[in-house]
Amino acid sequence: MKRYHPLLVTLHWLLAGMILFSLVVGVTILEETPNADPEKFQHLQIHSAMGAAILILMIVRLAVRIKKPRPAPLESGNAFLDRLATFIHNFFYVVVIAMALSGVVLSISTSLSQILFGGDGQPLPANFDGVLPRAVHGVLGTALMAMITLHLLGFVFRQFVRKDNVIVRMWFARNP
Repeated sequence: MKRYHPLLVTLHWLLAGMILFSLVVGVTILEETPNADPEKFQHLQIHSAMGAAILILMIVRLAVRIKKPRPAPLESGNAFLDRLATFIHNFFYVVVIAMALSGVVLSISTSLSQILFGGDGQPLPANFDGVLPRAVHGVLGTALMAMITLHLLGFVFRQFVRKDNVIVRMWFARNP
C-alpha cells in the first residue's frame, strides 16, 4: 500500500483547512478583539462551531485511521527524524482533540455556549483572564502551531530535498 485511504486523505485536508482557519481566527481576531466589541460575538460563534466540528471530525479520523490499513512509515535515513515524524503525526490527534475539549470546557465553565447559542442576549464576560481552560487552550494552540510548522518543514524536506514524492501518500491520486 502506497497511499492512505481516501477517507483519511479527505479528512486530513478538510481538517487542515478547518484547523488553520480556527487558529488564524483565534490569534488574529479573537485575541485582539475586546469582548465588549459586538463583532467578537459572531467570531466566537464561528470559532466555537468550527471547534466542535473539528472535535467530531478528529474522532472520526482517529477511528478511520485505526480501522483502515495505512502505508508503512517512510524512512528518511535519520532515526531521530523518523521518530520525530511518528511522534508529531500521533501527537496531532492528542493536541487537536485536547484543544477542542479545552474549548468545550471553557465554553461550559463560562456559560459561553449559552450566551453564544442560547439567544437570550446576554453579553460576553468582560474577559477570559484567569480562566484555566482558556490558558490551556492558548498553550495547546501554540503547541499546535509549532507542530504544524514541523510537519510542513518535514514535508518540504521529504518532497523537495529528498524528492520522495511524499505528497502522493496523502493526496487524491492513484497509487503509482
